[in-house]
Amino acid sequence: MQRFEIVVADIEAKAQVAVYASDSGLCEYHVSFEPIGYGSFSSQATALTKIVEEAFRVLELSTCDCVFRRVFCSDEVNQVELLEQFPLLHLGNSNGNGAVSIVGQPPLSNARLAIWAYFVKCIHEDVKIAHSKMATKLTRSGVDHIWNFGIHNLDTKTAEGQTFSVLSELNRWLTSDQMTVADNVLRTWFYVHDIDKNYMGLVKMRREFFAEHGLTQETHFITSTGIGMMNGSAECIVKLDTYSAKGLDARQIRYLSAPEYLGSTARYGVTFERGTSIVYGDRTHVYISGTASIDLEGHIVHLTDIEGQVARMSDNFSALLQSAQSTVEDLAILIVYLRNPADEPFARAALRQRFGDVPMLVTLAQVCRPGWLIEIEGMAILADGDGRFANY
Repeated sequence: MQRFEIVVADIEAKAQVAVYASDSGLCEYHVSFEPIGYGSFSSQATALTKIVEEAFRVLELSTCDCVFRRVFCSDEVNQVELLEQFPLLHLGNSNGNGAVSIVGQPPLSNARLAIWAYFVKCIHEDVKIAHSKMATKLTRSGVDHIWNFGIHNLDTKTAEGQTFSVLSELNRWLTSDQMTVADNVLRTWFYVHDIDKNYMGLVKMRREFFAEHGLTQETHFITSTGIGMMNGSAECIVKLDTYSAKGLDARQIRYLSAPEYLGSTARYGVTFERGTSIVYGDRTHVYISGTASIDLEGHIVHLTDIEGQVARMSDNFSALLQSAQSTVEDLAILIVYLRNPADEPFARAALRQRFGDVPMLVTLAQVCRPGWLIEIEGMAILADGDGRFANY
């Protein structure tokens, strides 16, 4: 893994880059883009556009190599239309340049918006990246990798109803392509408005929906993040992003645990996996769920103490990485969610000391329990592969 920053003297923005290149010729790029310093939305978006262009030049990428972008907005309701004026930042499916997920989570870096972008490029062959209204699909080595973003449904006005609706809509879309939630979905992100009030409704309905579709403690769940959002619509309570794959061998997938630090989520009634690793011929991908300061029984550790919570959360996260034979050196992206913006300077410094120079975005978001002050999630890419399987 190669990690570095792109900073230009006259551009008020920066890019943090992680690049993984394998002998198979395929390169993956996880890049975070953030403005530097205070400014209007227009000035910051202009600076971000310039640093995106510079990243394209330095990394020798184009918009055609973009798989997805997640845009973190400080004021989604007022900013979505403004984003359309900056096409390099808001690349939706309509122009065929990568899926876009827009999330109402203010970046904690004096920024009005920040971006996590994922690019894939192969030097030996073209990688097929196709876009539709519902998804972006990357196809290589007989496997379809599918990202669905922004699934929401306003027909009901409750967290339970909207959770059922977004999962049902996802399932209908998967079924149309001979896939299922149980067999093909590998990662979910649930964004929840007023999560202190609405999270338990999501948990209840997700548990019931999963049970109906064969996802139980005896089978498996799905690696996930459930986190607060400041949404762009008063009616939208639950919004869903997902990553799925079609064509994997079941032996490629392993669900992670760290029993010395973390117990099963089923112990306290929630239904998600702590993490998932997927081995390919030339590498392994590791997805770590949203992870907080929690003990084996599901209790919050170091209540009201941000320093203690950062330490225990980091231990839990590192233990999950270790269970996948991975280390912090393999991390490609880290997303940090803070409940209180006053904790940002300490949390950022402490996580930099623990996790090094991985591309990292810190956002303001309610974690799913009021007592949790911080949560992190991430993805790692390992050089270890398994020759029984095709390359990524």
